Amino acid sequence: MTNKPILVGLISLLAGFLIWGYQALGKLMEKEAASETLYLSHLMDTTSFESSAYFAFLATTPLYLLLVGIGVLFLIIGAVIQK
Repeated sequence: MTNKPILVGLISLLAGFLIWGYQALGKLMEKEAASETLYLSHLMDTTSFESSAYFAFLATTPLYLLLVGIGVLFLIIGAVIQK
């Protein structure tokens, strides 16, 4: 049986890989709208976060990398909690 951090990690990994696959497929099909890299700043207003260098880095990281990184982090946390 899995705990909540493992479930959140798996969902985040799945979402990250789906976004990555969508963008890769868009580049193969040469669709301009799909081949555009998605960032966190495209989804929400991050102007208040950009005063900090760390949050500015997160706002300009591609969304699929951010989701995969969060997913791996939650998988590790879930594995430690489960033991």
